[in-house]
Amino acid sequence: MADARPTGRDRANRELKSRLKVAADRQGLGQAEIVRQTQLNGKSVSKGTVSNAFNPEKGPPSAVTLRAILEAMGISGTERAELFRLRERADSHGTTPLEAYLEAAAKAAHQHPYPELPGKHTPLAHVYLPQQARPHAQARGGGRDPRFATAETLSATEILERGEPCVMFAEPGGGKSSLLRTHLTAAVERWWAGQEITAIPVLVSAAALAGLSLPEALAECVNAERWKSGMPGDLAAGFFCSPPDPEVPWLVMVDGLDEIIDAGTRQEVLMALAAWAEQSSLYRFIVATRPLPIEELDALGRHLPLYQLEPFSPDDLLQAIRHWFHALKVSAPDEEAARYLSAIDRAQLIEVARAPLMTAMLCQLYANESTGPLPRSRGEIYYQFVSLLHEHQHATGISGIAPQTRAALERWGNDALSRAEQTLNGLPKLISYLAAEQYDGNTHPALDILTAHPAARPPERLSEYNTKVWRDFLAEALRRSGLLTLRGTEFVFLHQTFLEYLAARHAKETLAQTISTRLRFEVVKWPPERGASIADLPVERRMAWVPPPFQSSYLGFLIDLAYEDPGMNRLLMRWATDALDGCEFITRQVHLGTRLSSGVTDAAASTLDALARDTRFEYHNRVRAVDALVELGSQRAQDLLYDLGVGTTFNAHVRLYRIAGGLAEIQSQRAVDLLRALEQDPTVDDEHRQFAYVRLCWLTGRVPQQFTGET
Repeated sequence: MADARPTGRDRANRELKSRLKVAADRQGLGQAEIVRQTQLNGKSVSKGTVSNAFNPEKGPPSAVTLRAILEAMGISGTERAELFRLRERADSHGTTPLEAYLEAAAKAAHQHPYPELPGKHTPLAHVYLPQQARPHAQARGGGRDPRFATAETLSATEILERGEPCVMFAEPGGGKSSLLRTHLTAAVERWWAGQEITAIPVLVSAAALAGLSLPEALAECVNAERWKSGMPGDLAAGFFCSPPDPEVPWLVMVDGLDEIIDAGTRQEVLMALAAWAEQSSLYRFIVATRPLPIEELDALGRHLPLYQLEPFSPDDLLQAIRHWFHALKVSAPDEEAARYLSAIDRAQLIEVARAPLMTAMLCQLYANESTGPLPRSRGEIYYQFVSLLHEHQHATGISGIAPQTRAALERWGNDALSRAEQTLNGLPKLISYLAAEQYDGNTHPALDILTAHPAARPPERLSEYNTKVWRDFLAEALRRSGLLTLRGTEFVFLHQTFLEYLAARHAKETLAQTISTRLRFEVVKWPPERGASIADLPVERRMAWVPPPFQSSYLGFLIDLAYEDPGMNRLLMRWATDALDGCEFITRQVHLGTRLSSGVTDAAASTLDALARDTRFEYHNRVRAVDALVELGSQRAQDLLYDLGVGTTFNAHVRLYRIAGGLAEIQSQRAVDLLRALEQDPTVDDEHRQFAYVRLCWLTGRVPQQFTGET
């Protein structure tokens, strides 16, 4: 069947006819009056020709006809010129560069960004579930901004549809890339349908912007995905130097800013984006990243909106599992989804599973009939999924390699085939080695890194005469691994968290010292002015552990892998009992799904409670301690939050908005108890007591009545 999708010419033709009708209505002219006026002007145009000129189902009018109609309607100047430009676009022939880009971009964004088991090619649209976002709650200078403490969630899709610059934060695997891809696809579909959109999106990785001008980087990224989309030829860099359509800018969606490890390079990229935004109205920018220090983003402007992409709610999670089970053709998908969600809940994996990437992996593990108990942590989920990928590859061995690659190896004899088989058997460790090298900053191409490893070097005859055959074999092996993909001519990991997990696994397998010993090297002297410790030592003499920036995900995998190491538990207990930053690190690991003992989390809760109550501690840091207790979410944390809420350690605003609001997110009954106490507390002013009453009604399903202020 022929593709009935409207082209750019169709869109221009419809817009021309629409604007002609608007102009005629504005002048109060019907088509009969326009025909008469052309006759009076000595440029007679028939009734049928005028009718066709206004009919969106007919082609564009000739230049002579349009000129006569505009003269009859009294249209001149800029409006006349714009209508003639529309006619020229509607009358053009062949596929325009913009049409080629839009089709290619939509095809490239069609596939979801998460790893899949071999043979699966699930379209993103089949499993995507829209997420909510809320204004980001971190204030510059540390702590959270109380203005955002009770901010309602917004549709993340609607935020992007505005086409306005913003930053979208999300945790690892939190749905950033899926959101951007879905927005790109939806915008292209609206464009083809002739609907108005605020900007044309183009997706680019942050790393691609380093060292290139923006138009060059955009063209390079689009061209690198050309093999996936079937785009007939490369786009010139100049394509992105002009607007895609009159008065419609480019919406540059920058993904993975956090994947640039070097802080200086990140700043260079941000400053370049800010310069382009200031110089021209041609570009608007949306930046997607894991949480970064807010001060780093000042280069983009201190008033740029910041949003936090929310994980799935419990109801959303059930729907997401249903989507995946339908896509994976699980029998009785809706019933099985409900049963699987109950199993996830019993395994205490609900918080972990709320991240879209984790949902995807858990559902694929289930659909593959994985036996045994559910994983106990995020690290175990990655272990089972990566092991499953390797099992699928190992089952075929050298026979699974593409026929042309195998034939090329066979020409070099049994030694080449034997060496290839050995390399495939050792591929998991080789890929872990590659991940560790890239995580530590090795920027050489993946194939160059691998061939430098003794276990991946070619046989002697191949290394002497034809290394291309061996590199083709390695490239085929990496493609079949399910963990890497080609971006242009370079192999990259499908998701940053897989690089982090495999790099952590390589560290565990190769380090002479224990992981806990390695992590102790991160201990540094904490600045005295922060006052972030409850230790007895004088502030100027004490030491406190400072988590390395942007490494929480990687370190979480290391902690998972070293769970049985006695030194690790001692180290975690030190961080949980010494300083605010150590406790926040523990809290973040809980949020990520790292396996921690209850002793560690309870110790962190007690430390945070002590810090929150310590009046010698800076007030904004005491509020940080409250926020960390909310994030910790354990039973011990809930009990301590309730005690803080009914006490007078904090003012009414913090007790209501931060403590009661936080409890409502993790345990509604404790929030109900606290709100009831605050509503009846005579030391709380009427305004805050009324708010407590209204929120209490909302939580208990009652309709608020007039608040009397009586106790």
